[in-house]
Amino acid sequence: MSRSRDILLDMASRIVAAEELARAKIVVRPEVKVTPSPAMKTVVVKRKDFKVPDTLIDVHGSGCLKELLVKSSFKEYVLRLYADGSQLYADGWDDFNEMSQEVDEISAFRTEEGEYVLHLCDVKFTESMKVVMEPVGGPRTVSLMFYKLDIVS
Repeated sequence: MSRSRDILLDMASRIVAAEELARAKIVVRPEVKVTPSPAMKTVVVKRKDFKVPDTLIDVHGSGCLKELLVKSSFKEYVLRLYADGSQLYADGWDDFNEMSQEVDEISAFRTEEGEYVLHLCDVKFTESMKVVMEPVGGPRTVSLMFYKLDIVS
């Protein structure tokens, strides 16, 4: 009889121990490794009175061209914009002006002072972005170029 009693006591103590563990709500949390994400940085560049042809932007990483503004006394140029190695635009001011009627991210207009303004915004890229401006008929001087982009490099 003592052997049966010992078995019953052992089972009872195991049940009590299991109930105590359940009441204590012991939670085993798996170890999670956190990898910090790369920091986003904002780049702002402003140039005045510079010669074209020229590469306006050439960056590697992922991000978004928040805005690009080009202001010149001439409209005879081609602006080439590449995102992730693909050419998105290879157009002149007149083409951008026409597109601006349909595309919210493009504005092209002539100021009262007779300068031609081109404004592009919200162009996303995952690997790289390059913008090249080429005048038609030889080198020219651009009065203002400004860009702002957010990039993770």
